[in-house]
Amino acid sequence: MSALYAARGAAVVVFVMGGVSLTGGALFTLAMLLVAPYVISLAVVIGLGDTWLHVRERAVSALGGGTP
Repeated sequence: MSALYAARGAAVVVFVMGGVSLTGGALFTLAMLLVAPYVISLAVVIGLGDTWLHVRERAVSALGGGTP
């Protein structure tokens, strides 16, 4: 379940940032090489938060996209 929440957390970050740039991908790769346990733990926490708080739905409605 943690892997699924980590993937969901990564998806939330990509969604909120509007995509991944070349620089963002390079920084993510560097972060995974240096501090992988912390990055993965943060992604799990963000994924759990999205499950409970519906972060992406709130972001869409705040931008005027209506209810998904």
